[in-house]
This record gives sequence, C-alpha cells and structure tokens, in this order.
Amino acid sequence: MFGPSIGSLNVLIAGTQRLLWTKSGNLGNRWRYGHVTVRNDDQYQIAFEGVVGSSFQGDIAVDDISLANGPCEEEGSCNFEDGTFCGFYNPKDEDNFDWALNQGGTISFDTGPTVDHTTGTSVGYYAYIESSFPQNHGDKAWLVSEILESPKGACLDFWYHMKGNTTGNMSVYHRVLDAKPTSLWFKEVECGCGCLNKNTLTFTPTPYVIAKYEHHHL
Repeated sequence: MFGPSIGSLNVLIAGTQRLLWTKSGNLGNRWRYGHVTVRNDDQYQIAFEGVVGSSFQGDIAVDDISLANGPCEEEGSCNFEDGTFCGFYNPKDEDNFDWALNQGGTISFDTGPTVDHTTGTSVGYYAYIESSFPQNHGDKAWLVSEILESPKGACLDFWYHMKGNTTGNMSVYHRVLDAKPTSLWFKEVECGCGCLNKNTLTFTPTPYVIAKYEHHHL
C-alpha cells in the first residue's frame, strides 16, 4: 500500500460482508505481512476488498495468500518455522547488514547454536547474524517488527543465544510513531558461553518494536 492517496485494504467474509481485517493509508514502498484468524461455523469464502483513495496516486497489491487450519499466531509472534520472518523485516539503509534464517550450526567454528529453540533440532529455523568477516567492528543489523497496536501495553518474550569471543551486544528497542527509539533491554556477552536464555519485557502501548544487534570485534 504505497502512495499519497491510499484508501483501504479489507478482508471480509463474502456474502455477509463481515469485516475481519483492515489497513488504510500509505504504508510505504515494501511488502508487509498480514494475518487474521477466521472463526466461522458455516462454509464461507474470503474476499479481499481494495478501496480507492481520493486520487490516482496510490497502489494496493496482495501476494502469497495462504489459508491454514487452526488459529493464527498472535500478532508480533514468530518462530520462523515456516522459513520466513513473519511480520519482521530487515530495514533498508538503516543498518550495515541483515539478519538471516538458519538451520543447524553456523558457518563460524565454535559459535552460535546447533539447534533452534522451537523444535530443539538441527532442522528448526532461527534468525541470526553472522558476526565474522565481512562484518566490521561496530556494524549493526536491525530486525524490525510490523506496526503493532497494544492499547493495554504488551509483554515481549524471546529466547536468545550469544556465543563467541567477539560477539558484541544485542539490544531491544521500541519506537512510537517516528519518535526516537527507546531502549528496553541490553545484553553484552562477557564469557561467550553460548547459553540459551529467555527474557521477558513489558512496556506501555507502542506502534512497533525494534530488535537490534550491534556487533563489535574485541
């Protein structure tokens, strides 16, 4: 949904026109992730409705539509097991390199995990950054969530693994609209033990959460 004149994109139950999901306005020149849990006892059809804005300067597009049994994960959740970043993304022109998805061990000797947390196996996916060459001292990689609405605040749970003698540090931020990011959490590896740890953060209402990994050569 890109352009100065965007109407809205709606997902409805066809026939009854029951609204399931909606987004409106200019959301920028990139693909965004959307999902919604459909609860309906009878047979149904899903309808995508694009609503034109006030002028011709705006485009709405959809891609990679899928329908699976069971409810969706909560907004902002991702275990990476479908081989995607879900609603998270690597921003352009804001950092030095990107997060990647990986299975099993990393390419650097004696660093990183050998299994993911979700499945506990070498075939499970996790998101990580490779801090060895060609990365340099001080390089940063950001992984950013989609815009989230948390009128009652939110609780962020995540598992992290940091192993290596020159790992650097990891920070979690949240940002409200276009304001400066606020730090929620910071971790700097001292021993490079590679322990798997869980962390829980709570914070007040926020449009979106930013995860940042900052790499340093020691």
